[in-house]
Amino acid sequence: MKIALYARAATGRQAESDLSIAGQIKTMESYCNKKGWEIVSIYQEQGASGNDKNRSVFQDMIYEATKNSRPIDAILTTTTCRFFRDVTHSLAYKRLLKKSGVDVRTIKQEGSDSPMENMIESLLDLIDQYESEINALHTRRAMIENTRQGGS
Repeated sequence: MKIALYARAATGRQAESDLSIAGQIKTMESYCNKKGWEIVSIYQEQGASGNDKNRSVFQDMIYEATKNSRPIDAILTTTTCRFFRDVTHSLAYKRLLKKSGVDVRTIKQEGSDSPMENMIESLLDLIDQYESEINALHTRRAMIENTRQGGS
């Protein structure tokens, strides 16, 4: 199977943690080696929100994956939230890729193409969106409190 790896870190703090792009790629390379899959491309996106559909590297990957020549069989990420954190966009891109014969796979949430697994994948996409919205809420609260206390 021919695979494209997609690694994304939204913030500098993520880049320094277990969500680092280098760490994600190392994990995915090891996974592919165990499966006997061929890595044909690696897409790395630093400082990009999983809610942003206009991520340049992400869009390049989608374009390449859906070309008529179909250079890959699947896009691999570590978890669903690395692909997208908006359920509507995630499902739309996955449908577009599926029409081109390209699957989206994750290491930590392995599944199959059964109706049950499709439902679970949709639920994981919804959870990713929820977590993103909660993170944004906490960030806004902290910014308001910081401003209230005279911070910048």
